[in-house]
Formats: sequence, C-alpha cells, structure tokens
Amino acid sequence: MRRDGGRSFRVFGVGIFFTLVSVLLISGCIGRRCDKALRVQVQKHLQSLKGEPAAWRAMVAEAYAANSDCPIWCEGKALIDTANQALKEIETAAPRHGLNPELYHLKKSQTVCSGADSIAAQVDADLLVSDSITRFIADLHGGVLRRVKEIEGIPIADRAELIPKEEVRNAFSDRDPLPLFKVDGFYDYTRLQEKYLKSRVQNPAEAEAIAANMERNRWMGPAKSDTTHVLVDIARFQAFGVREGKVALAQKIIVGKEGAASPMLADEVTTVILNPRWVIPYSIASKEILPKLQSGTDFLKEKNYEIYSAEKKDLPLTEEEIAKIDWSEYSEEKFPFRIEQKPGESNPLGKYEILFPNSQAVYLHDSPARSLFETKERMFSHGCIRLEKPRDLVNFVLEVAGTEESWSQERIDSVLKDQKRTLIKLRQPIPIYLMYRTVWLTEDNKIANAKDVYGWDEKIVSTMKELGAWNGNDS
Repeated sequence: MRRDGGRSFRVFGVGIFFTLVSVLLISGCIGRRCDKALRVQVQKHLQSLKGEPAAWRAMVAEAYAANSDCPIWCEGKALIDTANQALKEIETAAPRHGLNPELYHLKKSQTVCSGADSIAAQVDADLLVSDSITRFIADLHGGVLRRVKEIEGIPIADRAELIPKEEVRNAFSDRDPLPLFKVDGFYDYTRLQEKYLKSRVQNPAEAEAIAANMERNRWMGPAKSDTTHVLVDIARFQAFGVREGKVALAQKIIVGKEGAASPMLADEVTTVILNPRWVIPYSIASKEILPKLQSGTDFLKEKNYEIYSAEKKDLPLTEEEIAKIDWSEYSEEKFPFRIEQKPGESNPLGKYEILFPNSQAVYLHDSPARSLFETKERMFSHGCIRLEKPRDLVNFVLEVAGTEESWSQERIDSVLKDQKRTLIKLRQPIPIYLMYRTVWLTEDNKIANAKDVYGWDEKIVSTMKELGAWNGNDS
C-alpha cells in the first residue's frame, strides 16, 4: 500500500554536487580577499562553463561570489595544507568504507594546483579539488549509489538533506573538511565497518554482503541504534520497539511483495489512528477495482467502499450517482476517482495504523489476514508494513512518546468498539527506521545473516562496480 514508482537508471551525482557546492561554499564566513585580476578570471571562467548544467554554473558562481570570487583550496600554485590532508585522508578512508579512491580523482587533485600556470588554470584546479572533497562527503552522508535514481527496483531518492549543513558550513569556513569524513552516527555502521575490514581477505563473499549493508546504512543518514525508536527490519520480517538501545518488544511483520518492495527510510512516528480508513492507492483502484466496477457495483456496499470524484472531493458519491457512471469509459491510465474503505472487519488496515510522514506513502498497520503471519517469507503487501501484534507496538509508542490527551486502555477499547476513525497525536515524535539488513551484529558482536529476499545485495555491489565505486576485496 504505497505510491507507484517508475524504474530507471539515471546518473544522479550532479544533484548531490549542486547541494554541496551551495552548502559548503556559499557562506559569508568564507569570504576572503585576493588579487582583482584573479577575481575577474574566476568570473569569466564560471561564465564559460558551457559544458556544465546551468544549475551547476549558477551555484558555483554564487559560491565563489560569496568567497569574494577567490579560490578556496589553491593559493597560487600551492594546495593549502588542510586540503592536502583531506585528499590524503580520502585516499586512506575510502577503502575502509568499501569505496574506490579513484572515484575522487585524487592524484590529479593533489597536484593540480602546482601545474596551474595561468589564472584560468588556478580556477580549474580549485574547482577540481572542491569536486573531490564534496563528492566524498556526499557519498559518506547519502551513499555512493545516490548517484543513480533507481537500481532494478531498489527505490533510491535524492537524500541531499542528509548532509549536516551547519557542520559543513563550519568546516568549510575554516577550509578544513576533515570533520565531515566521520559517519559514526549511522545505525551500527562502525561495528559493521570493523567486520568488513576483517572479512575483505578472509571471506570476500561476506565482505560484499557487509559492504552492501554499509551502503544502505549510508542512505539512512544519522540513525543511532542506542536510542529509543522503532526498527522495522524488512529482510528479517520483524519489527522491534527499542528503548535506549535495548529491544523492548519484537513481533512478526508482513512486507512488500516482489515488485512492490517496502522502502528503506528514516522518519518519526507522529500519529496513531484507531479504526483507520483505507485510502486505496490509485494503482490498486485502477488495476484491481475498476475491472470489478465494470462488471457491477453491488460489491461496494459489501466491502464498505466509498467513491469520491474530483467534483465532490469531501462527499462520497451516492448509489444513484454511481449507477449513472459508465465505467467502461475509464482505464488504468484514466481513473479520476478516489476509493476509500470505511473502518470495519473487512478493512485491510485492521484496527490500528501508525503514521510517519514520508514521500513513499507507507505506514504500519494491523491486518485481519492473521494466517499469513505463519508463513516464513512474508512478502504479501503493496509496500506497507503489516503488524502481527499492532496493539503491543501502539502501546509502546504511546508510552515512550506520550500523548496530548490521556489514553487509557479502556478508552482505546471503547473507541475500537464504536468503529469511529480517531487520531491520537503523539506529544514527542519517536524515530522510526525501515531498514533492509541482510547482515547485522548481535549483542555479543557476532555476525548474523538474513536471506536477501529482494536480491538487493548483489544489485548494489554490481552497480557500485559499474560506477567504478567498488573497492573490491583488496586490503
């Protein structure tokens, strides 16, 4: 139960670089003085970058304007010490993250300033060093595969917002990006990294699986495992309530079926709904329900469905209005209606819904199809997460987050009995992480594995190799 998504394989690095240039370089704190002739050449050079996208040219121009149109990393023919240290650190650190240092053209960046025999060449050199540094930071704080839009069904969105903007501004105002090369805030990332370094030579296959999981962790951004949060472990078909790093409850879940995989994301639970209404996704309504409507409409009352038109967004169509519609005129591509299912025993969301705002339109919910939880590989949903014991997780969320009103168990039971849709707003949103972990570490720091049911590990590693981002198993 999630929105549709197209499949493509588009290079996506430029978007990350746009954001980094604006964040890292556009800062009055970086403002410096330099020779007027150099400033003029910087301006001319930026205007002549016709081979680059217009948005890139505009952002770089603004960045250097904020820096008085002066180079940042090159002083004459010399690369400043902090830039040189940063480039050397990238060369050393990239393999520890499973990344290929050659992705950041380090050798050229380390010597480019010394070969700059003209003002224009100095500007070229400065931009190249900026590119090396910003790309590495982007890869650490959003994943190297954020350079592509999607990989054979693995949804990857632009996560430029993961870049710690304030810290980045501070680092670049000091012309020292080294503090941004740390990623210890990611969910168990540091422990995974330690295992990866040991496995590269001893167990290359295991190293690839760990590297794929490390890459997916980078997509999550800061997501600390020692906090109070909800963890949805997609590949393990389990959800956990975690209190200060300790598992307080665990239960089975049902995840997205093949072709409608549950996405990875990090967000905050804000609302619990009792007796939810199911707003049926357009894809399901147009592909699955429309053919039934074309055969007859008697099932609508049985299923507790209501139909809304564009003209009557807030009021459902009456039986008379529905009867007048010629459903043969509509198709998967043309279906200007919204279908909702009222609360009740047949509602696939059951009695509970846990909401966390996200662009993927996924959520956690109850399910009346209890027998499905007895299967081993529980991939039956359209992307949303079905909970085996929703009341337990609802109680955990309400307890740790608090509510704006008092909600006793008796009050919840009374609302459920009335079958009236009711929202419970949390006083303090609680972090929720939907993760796809085929490798994780137990409490005693041992490697544990889950079957790669979506086949994402191999796709991620092969795409990294295709991009030239894979470091391989070299020590």
